[in-house]
Amino acid sequence: MELSHFMSLLPIVETSDLIATVPRDLAEFFVQHGAVRYVDTPMKSPVIDVHLFWHQRFQKDPAHAWLRKQIHELFRQD
Repeated sequence: MELSHFMSLLPIVETSDLIATVPRDLAEFFVQHGAVRYVDTPMKSPVIDVHLFWHQRFQKDPAHAWLRKQIHELFRQD
C-alpha cells in the first residue's frame, strides 16, 4: 500500500492487521496519539531526504512559519 502522506497511516494501522515502516520520531508520535506500538527493525534503514516547499506568499506568515518549524523538528537529525 502506498499513501500520499504519513498522517493517514495511523487510522489504517489501528484498524487493520497491517504494519508500517516509518521514521522513529513518527512512530513515537503514533504511539502517543493512537492504539499502536512500535519495534525496531532488525536492519538498518536507508536515509530519506525530506524537503519542504512553499509558495513565497507564505514566507512571512506566522502560522506557516510555525508549521514549517514543527515539520523541521519532526525530521531533524541529531
